[in-house]
Amino acid sequence: MKKIIILLTLIMIQGCSSIPLSTMWKMKSFDEEDFSQLTPQYVRVKFRSDKFVDVPQKELRLEVKYQENKEQKTASFKLEEIDSGSKEIEKWFGNDFREYYSILRLVPESIVQFKQFQKSAFLKQEEEKHIEFIIAFGFAENEPDSYLMSIDLLLDPDTGYFTLFDEVPFGVNNIEKLQKQLSE
Repeated sequence: MKKIIILLTLIMIQGCSSIPLSTMWKMKSFDEEDFSQLTPQYVRVKFRSDKFVDVPQKELRLEVKYQENKEQKTASFKLEEIDSGSKEIEKWFGNDFREYYSILRLVPESIVQFKQFQKSAFLKQEEEKHIEFIIAFGFAENEPDSYLMSIDLLLDPDTGYFTLFDEVPFGVNNIEKLQKQLSE
């Protein structure tokens, strides 16, 4: 069976350097059979940050980019928030901090669309498959100037969440710092 090449991306400035090796290792054996057996009702996305960040509901999407007949396509699935809050994180090294989180799931109509996508002709093609999971989101006007964000994805409740991106710097101040570093 041909393997699906999974790229977990967010289209962020620091992309690949923030994908944990454990995620890459966990997903290396993920193939089209695994993808077709996902239960969309269990798919979850978790945003975690060191400061409260308001992510507008209308902006939240799980996107699956793929290639069909040598043409790049995107399937987009709306997400809704089902839980949010904060908790104190105790670190072995460094300072303890408060972590803010939001947990999202596919909206009912997206569950139906996701199931249809799983049954699509794309997965029945004999060629090697290339799929990218992208978490698309926007920010409210009160976005903090500087914060760290992590994003986790749950595809199977038995295996738990895995981290897509860990402590990626966001906010106007962090973007300005990254631009200065890139220009040097």
